[in-house]
Amino acid sequence: MERTVIIPALNPDEGLGEIVERNWELENQIILVDDGSDKKYERLFWELGEKCIVLHHEENRGKGEAIKTALKYIKEELWECRVVGIMDADGQHLPDDMEKLLMKAAAEPMALIVGEQDY
Repeated sequence: MERTVIIPALNPDEGLGEIVERNWELENQIILVDDGSDKKYERLFWELGEKCIVLHHEENRGKGEAIKTALKYIKEELWECRVVGIMDADGQHLPDDMEKLLMKAAAEPMALIVGEQDY
């Protein structure tokens, strides 16, 4: 897939499943990074692994390191990837908004597209 969404997650709530599902419907490759979540979240990550690539950190290393882990995976394994978006696991970012950013980025090669929220 040309579009990949990275989602770093630490002890996520049930809303993460909806975020993954919607990105799946939008035909985005999803890389979910379990950043050292508690054992009780193992099943959630396992279930979400049916629709996305799940990478694991044994201990919490922080959001930045989780993003680096995903970017390294993309570089080494997803050669067809041309556009990368990064979303939070808590529902702060909507998949449909991410889709708009990904489409804009696809039309602007070599660009960095940054979204912002208006409150």
